[in-house]
Amino acid sequence: MDVGSIPTISTLRSLVITRELRSGTATLFTFLILRFQSEECPHRSPKGEGGLSFYDRILLMYYVYILKLKNNTFYTGFSSNLKNRINEHLKGNISQTKNLRPFNLVFYSAFKSKIKALNFEKYLKTSSGFAFRNKRLI
Repeated sequence: MDVGSIPTISTLRSLVITRELRSGTATLFTFLILRFQSEECPHRSPKGEGGLSFYDRILLMYYVYILKLKNNTFYTGFSSNLKNRINEHLKGNISQTKNLRPFNLVFYSAFKSKIKALNFEKYLKTSSGFAFRNKRLI
């Protein structure tokens, strides 16, 4: 995995399990996840809520990101797939940023909760959030 790349769910899955097993800190939770991943598990549901497996729902992350645009303004956004969303911005498929390319990704944060991510994005778009962004994030 590259230093600047965003890890995929399968990469995170293998990293977490490998690190826990190597360090000897594997928990019951780790073994339950391994059991759900195995084909032999009789209780395993192939696809659950939203077409995602049990394990993928555990590792699903929501991202809030800040782009610095060509005119030195900032764009704050939300996505459950940051890599694809950035590619959409790069291709010019997002109307708010298509005329302001090139841009730099200056900040992103991952959340387990969609509600927390959306609330943080909403906060960053307020005047108090602007001050916080300028002082702490960029």
